[in-house]
Amino acid sequence: MMNFKMLMLSLLILLLVVPTFTQEREKKAGPPDFKKDVAIATKAFDAGDYSTCLKHLTRASSAVMELRRARLLAVFPVLADFEVKDNTDYKQVRNNKFAAGMAGFTGAMGNIIERTYQEKGGNKRLKITLHLDSPMASTFGSMLGMMGGGKDAEVITYTNAKALLKKERNAYGLQAILLRLHMLDAKGTNFTDEELLKVFSQDLIDKIIAVLSK
Repeated sequence: MMNFKMLMLSLLILLLVVPTFTQEREKKAGPPDFKKDVAIATKAFDAGDYSTCLKHLTRASSAVMELRRARLLAVFPVLADFEVKDNTDYKQVRNNKFAAGMAGFTGAMGNIIERTYQEKGGNKRLKITLHLDSPMASTFGSMLGMMGGGKDAEVITYTNAKALLKKERNAYGLQAILLRLHMLDAKGTNFTDEELLKVFSQDLIDKIIAVLSK
């Protein structure tokens, strides 16, 4: 009888001591909050927790990129009778830990802004890609200075910017270097050169540069 009581007591103690494992879903971090993430990063830095510090600095940076992206898209051209679609792949990258790590390593997360215009009931299509803080900008910018006009290519000079206008089958492409740091790449399918240059006027380039300067 005594052995039975001791056994029951041992089982009770074991149940109280051994943790109970239950199924638990990982909570999503939610959208980045600049001030909150900077505060957490600062606290982690002071505590010597550099892993947490870097994690929240990356999130804080994402919050700034999101605001910068919104400002730039606000000054992108408005085309009547065109449907607009913005690329949001960067959000999937941000919400995927492995992909976000790779994107952070390559500097790609949030650094590419892409918008596509499709003519309603027509065959005209315009795709604009803005590469922010891109290594390609300085490389292409150096080459652009040595390029001249040709049968299928023409150098376009803006105030504070230069671009290359190039014929591509049934499309015209325009590549511009802005502030020597950013690269604007546009492709207008079934656009004439005059139509594409009308969209990418000096006024539009000035607006984009103004946002990039802040």
